[in-house]
Formats: sequence, structure tokens, C-alpha cells
Amino acid sequence: AVYEMMRPAEAPDHPLVEWQDSLTEDEKSMLACINAGNFEPTTQFCKIGYQEVQGEVAFSMMHPCISYLLHTYSPFAEFKPTNSGFLKKLNQDYNDYHAKKMFIDVILEKLYLTHERSLHIGKDGCSRNILLT
Repeated sequence: AVYEMMRPAEAPDHPLVEWQDSLTEDEKSMLACINAGNFEPTTQFCKIGYQEVQGEVAFSMMHPCISYLLHTYSPFAEFKPTNSGFLKKLNQDYNDYHAKKMFIDVILEKLYLTHERSLHIGKDGCSRNILLT
């Protein structure tokens, strides 16, 4: 259900599109804030949803609580500090994305259009950019 909401035109088994590096270092730096401060094409877009409406593409980032509960959370008491750290980082990425959304979305659209209208981008046949669901 999350996949249908965040990437309605893309099936979870959508084949990856090979990375075509067309970004400047400044653009990569700008995108680093959505991936824990790093830019890595094979993991960069796993929290980003997109949808085309009337020829325009709109991007959104999965809320950190959803990402956290689906993939990071461990219910064991001994993981409390780890859980807290993961949620804090996910929240920071989310806040950074929204603070710079106007600039980031321009870069995301550029990538989306040059990668066959997809952000399921991989490198050397490897990708973890399938939406986290």
C-alpha cells in the first residue's frame, strides 16, 4: 500500500536503470542531505516517492516514522539507543529535504527524466533504491 501511495506508476519489481552521472559536485552535495549526509547513487532515493500529474512530476519523502517502523525499529530494550539514533537521523534527513525541497526537487526531476522516468537507479547492476516498504 505504501508503494502504491508513494510511487504509483512503478511496480516494486521495476527493473533498475543504470546510473548516468550528469550531476555537478554541488548537486551531489545538495542531495546528500536525503541520505544521511552521503551521496551514493545505489541507495540515494529509497525514501523518495514521485508521481506524474498532468505532465509534471511531484516528489515527496516518506515520513521518518514510516521508514523507521517498517525497517529500522527493533522492539528489544537493548536497542533503545540504536533505535533513537536511527529515528533522529531519519528525522534530520526529512527536515533537511523539506528545508531545501525547492532546490532538491529540481535535481530529482533532472535525474528522473534522464533515468527513464524512474529513481530506481543502480550502478553496475546493483540498487537499493527500491522504495522502502
